[in-house]
Amino acid sequence: MSSIAFSLLSLSIAYVLQTIDYIALEITGLYLLKPFVLGIVTVVLAVLSAISVVTLPSKDVALTSSVVFITCAFWSAMGMSDISKEITPMLSQNISEETFKQMEVLLPATLLQVLGINDGYMIERIFGSALSISFVYAFLSSIIKMTYGKEIIPFGRPLKEINKIQKDKDQMLWAPARRASGVRKIAEKLKTGGICGIPSDTVYILVACCNQPEAVKRAYKSKKQAEDRPMSLWISNFRQIEAAKNEFSSLLWDFLHEIWPSNVSAVLKRGDWVKSLGLGESEKYLGRPDSIAMRIPDSTITCHLIDQCGPVAVTSANPTGEGDTTHHAQVLAKLGLQNCDGILCDGPSRENAISTVVDCRDIDNGNLAFFRIGLTPKSTILNIFETLLKRHGKMPKSNTNGITPVNGVFEEEINE
Repeated sequence: MSSIAFSLLSLSIAYVLQTIDYIALEITGLYLLKPFVLGIVTVVLAVLSAISVVTLPSKDVALTSSVVFITCAFWSAMGMSDISKEITPMLSQNISEETFKQMEVLLPATLLQVLGINDGYMIERIFGSALSISFVYAFLSSIIKMTYGKEIIPFGRPLKEINKIQKDKDQMLWAPARRASGVRKIAEKLKTGGICGIPSDTVYILVACCNQPEAVKRAYKSKKQAEDRPMSLWISNFRQIEAAKNEFSSLLWDFLHEIWPSNVSAVLKRGDWVKSLGLGESEKYLGRPDSIAMRIPDSTITCHLIDQCGPVAVTSANPTGEGDTTHHAQVLAKLGLQNCDGILCDGPSRENAISTVVDCRDIDNGNLAFFRIGLTPKSTILNIFETLLKRHGKMPKSNTNGITPVNGVFEEEINE
């Protein structure tokens, strides 16, 4: 529950209790609730409401907060007057009942005096009732929106936008990753040319459907110096690259089956097999002129999404030079609406680490190298490779203990 929603609910409860007590007093001549109990409840609710507003992040504070603060003070004054009547009976005998009523309606009475209205009791009841109705309405609207993910009861726009991120939230497609309907929404967005931030088996990534070249281009251009940060190709199963099987050696095919699904990306030699995947114009934005990185992620959510929309082009969900994105809330903050059309929300990343990137371009000659070592240890990959070499009757022909430099420098920016 949001802080504002909690404040509104608390204040509504306090006012309803006060109103019921006054009605009982008018009808029966007796308080339904003891003033002391009612006062304690009112003050506690007011304090909790004030604390909930105080703890709001600065970016979320709007003009509503000041209204809630004033109202909290109003209810506190009402509650304290009831407590005073209970704990100081001698004082209550000397001070007329009208004095306490004036304390209870201090804020609205002041406003009424400014407006030149003398008989304020009934108007104060109307004013308070309208305030309570608005509180309950806002509370229900907020709860329903948080429950169903959309605005069923209109909540309206804030009087003033304090932060651009807060403003962009309402325009972004937020989809829960742990619901099939959420994954389907993002898949539909991707299939219609959108680019979305999604979770993976490492950190959050930015993806576009490979059959949507304009979307792939847009994701590619979201990076500064994009030509130095090639996008990789992600699939969800081997059927999606079955057409390229004849272009792969049996050793490479078996190796890919052994390491996937996982957080290991394999850099493969570019050839005619890439065209057999039907990437079209998207092909020029993937990989480098002589190679392309591919992967089946070890994530049920990510694979389920790719099953629905097809192979995706992938880059990291952060601007060039910034750290990895490890929570769905960071995707919007880092990319903005211009570089992201939807976010598949899954909370914190399962792993806050990079993937391992293996160079398989010379695997048929018994050579395997590493661009980057991440979550999966190098020793694990090498053990798999050596087992396959023996199975295929081959032996390693080069030192596989090092990290291969690319074009004279170490490759540090292979985008997921």
